[in-house]
Amino acid sequence: MEPTDAKRAVAAALAERGRTQSELAKLIGTNPGTLTKLLSENQTLDSRSLWPQILEALDLEVVIRAKKPQ
Repeated sequence: MEPTDAKRAVAAALAERGRTQSELAKLIGTNPGTLTKLLSENQTLDSRSLWPQILEALDLEVVIRAKKPQ
């Protein structure tokens, strides 16, 4: 999964739930600036990041599948 795909999924999940990034930040115990930075910069999906908490808070999961043939 590309980082931009994950960020789009988070944005869509927030919109679908009528929540803001600030509300999500509070829910996962971080400050809004940290979350904004994570979602706007070229961050990777890394277990030391906030991604596990973000995915859990929004009831999302990472799915790994084989690439489509080119």
